[in-house]
Amino acid sequence: MEKTYQRDAINNPHLRFAVMCDSKILQSWQVECIKQILSVGNTSLELVIYNAQKKTLSNFDKIKLLFSRQSFFIIFRMFFCKSPVEKNIDITELISGIPHLYCSVKENGPSQYFQDSDIQTIKSYNLDFIIRFGFGFIKGEVLNTAKFGVWSFHHDDENKYRGCPPCFWEIYTGDNITGAILQRLTDRLDGGIILRKGFLKTVAYSYGKNLNLVYSESAKWPALVCKDILNGVADYFDIPPSKTKAKLYRNPNNFQMSAFIVKILKNNFLKIYKELFKHDYWSIGIVNCPIDNFLNSNGTKDIHWLTSFGKDSFHADPFGIKKDGAIYVFCEKYDYRKRKGNIYSMEVRNDSVINSQTSIDLNYHVSYPFLLENNGEYYCIIESSENKSIDLYKSIKFPYQWQKYITLVHDFAGVDASIFKFENSWWLSCTDLGPNHNLYLWHATNIDGPWMPHCANPVKTDIRSSRPAGTPFFYNNRLFRPAQDCSVTYGGKIIINEIKKLTPYEFKESPVVSVNPYRNSPYPSGIHTISPLGNLTLIDGKRFIFDRYEFIFRINNYISKLLFR
Repeated sequence: MEKTYQRDAINNPHLRFAVMCDSKILQSWQVECIKQILSVGNTSLELVIYNAQKKTLSNFDKIKLLFSRQSFFIIFRMFFCKSPVEKNIDITELISGIPHLYCSVKENGPSQYFQDSDIQTIKSYNLDFIIRFGFGFIKGEVLNTAKFGVWSFHHDDENKYRGCPPCFWEIYTGDNITGAILQRLTDRLDGGIILRKGFLKTVAYSYGKNLNLVYSESAKWPALVCKDILNGVADYFDIPPSKTKAKLYRNPNNFQMSAFIVKILKNNFLKIYKELFKHDYWSIGIVNCPIDNFLNSNGTKDIHWLTSFGKDSFHADPFGIKKDGAIYVFCEKYDYRKRKGNIYSMEVRNDSVINSQTSIDLNYHVSYPFLLENNGEYYCIIESSENKSIDLYKSIKFPYQWQKYITLVHDFAGVDASIFKFENSWWLSCTDLGPNHNLYLWHATNIDGPWMPHCANPVKTDIRSSRPAGTPFFYNNRLFRPAQDCSVTYGGKIIINEIKKLTPYEFKESPVVSVNPYRNSPYPSGIHTISPLGNLTLIDGKRFIFDRYEFIFRINNYISKLLFR
């Protein structure tokens, strides 16, 4: 089949869309979704399609529900679990002057079919897509009334959880990841064409917060698909629909809901316990093999852990340079007492640290000293998300004297920024300050900039493989990017991805291998940085300790929340 959508989108750079809904009351995340589509530019809302048969429950029906097998869940949702993004918003002002159409549907079991007259009316608007925030399981010709079809959300991973309620069964089953999709609907339930998919860390201690996270993140996706269409890179419309055979879930019965509440209470206890008594402690190791050897997951790679520097601070995020026969390792040194990191330099000979000194110490937390050499000069990007900037430092007197050279990205709390060169362009990758699941890219022709954001930012939403975890590298003319898997714990392991496509408009990568922590070592609980050092590789490792300064800080936080919430 000829792929005509790319050519047409370029020749006619404007998208006309409609919204399907049950009334003029939408949830705030749905309103935000519409606003983001309109903010893309070259988009216009042309029609609002209302469900003329939306049923409202009588008082008698509501009373019956309160005595049903699902009454615990209904009461829980009504009185104890309201996510902020579920707040009801009247969209009268937003849709002022927009034509509307009230449609009656014919029901056949769970399926809904539109009347032929309504289908013809919708087609007359020459729509590019319809976003669905109402009706039920719609089927039939209405799905073809817009050029790019009807778009709908499924707030779960369709390969694991079909049906309802959204974002619930992940907590119930102990799944660390909650997925979500934006799909072009087909006649098969949860079997649409996947337009965008993301994976987020399950908020296991709060159903409302889990909903809030997934709804707010996925609300950005239709606008990103619009950008892809306008840029002529939405080839995913031609992929086959999902063929999921996952179990179809229903609202939980009272027994399941009772077990769920116990799980929530247990998860809250574990969260508080971990925050108070289990604190990350990192150390740095040198592996006697080049970084490309990690593409082979077989075999144990010998590691030498550098000497610990005491219990009141840890060392993480190692990057290194070989110079004049010596090895220089740069890292974050985090001080528990000050709750602040600085950039620390170490000279290593014969696997021993012989000189060490603070290289960059600012009045805010800094970490992740990403090193690079360009035209004989040494540069270092430090994570300065607390300052809401991505800053590049230049060596004045190597290795201990550095000064700020330029700010690469302003007004963005970039985390773990990593730079690499690909096809005559410089590329910068990072996540934003927060839950580690969104990957952002910038590009420039020169390291000095100007740095331009990728058209599809965030290019990826995946807690398992977004946040940078060290130096991207080439092997056999293939580009690999290490990333953190934070789905179980922060810095739990590293996923090495292969970048398949990288342009100012497109980004595609796929996981190749998992680099797990060294389980039979003093640091068995995590690994979150890997970087090359000639024929050697630098990594870090994590274990959990109890630190009195962290404990006091977190106790004070809990007391403050109780007193001032």
